[in-house]
Amino acid sequence: MIVLFWFRRASNPIASDLSASRILRFLRRTLSAARTLSKQPALLAKSMLLSLGIHLSAITYHCLLSQALGLDIALTSFLITVPAVNLALALPITIAGIGVFEGTMVVYWSTDSCAVQNQP
Repeated sequence: MIVLFWFRRASNPIASDLSASRILRFLRRTLSAARTLSKQPALLAKSMLLSLGIHLSAITYHCLLSQALGLDIALTSFLITVPAVNLALALPITIAGIGVFEGTMVVYWSTDSCAVQNQP
């Protein structure tokens, strides 16, 4: 149903112009924000430190959780996986990001480098 609604809007030339204007408006706002950050390096540094703190807390959380579950996963795996999963969560793939976290974690943890051996 949602796909049909979107398809009708996308095939409508007026709706296409509206979406093109939305994209241009988004790009202008993004460029404006980038200019603001380039003029205020202290604000950029604060933003980066806040982002780093959020990622480190998520990495710590997942590392402690894996240790509590008795999984032997290297810290370097978390340093790579958690920021990549957070990036995937920011992409508009599904409604409200439902299932993106789980699917991305399954993909990362099922690789040979991160595979956890089941021991009886």
